[in-house]
Amino acid sequence: MLCAGLPTERDELVSELLARALRETRIDARSTPLPLPHEEHRSETAKLICTVFLPCPLARTFDTWRAEVAVLRALLFDVLLVAIRLPDDESRIWRGNALAHMDAVLHSFEECVAFSARANSVIR
Repeated sequence: MLCAGLPTERDELVSELLARALRETRIDARSTPLPLPHEEHRSETAKLICTVFLPCPLARTFDTWRAEVAVLRALLFDVLLVAIRLPDDESRIWRGNALAHMDAVLHSFEECVAFSARANSVIR
């Protein structure tokens, strides 16, 4: 599992906390800011990633977020892209716009852990 986000304090914190929550349940997870460092994600490394979690964007960062999601789709075309809508996120930008770019939208870390545990059991 890869937990990624824009290089903002909010996204980096969400990505790191989610990666830690996943690792506590024995799911291999890493956090990274976007854009992904291309040299570190060669095709054999990309095969190790099955899901990328990203915080839903704020209105002011939506265009950058959408561009980064497009890059993720190109680099990691076989992975699930899952948005995390934070409980206190009142932004309405995610509803139509963000959903069009994601495979799923989850609403809590607990949902992300459950989703990852199920995906992890299917892979094994």
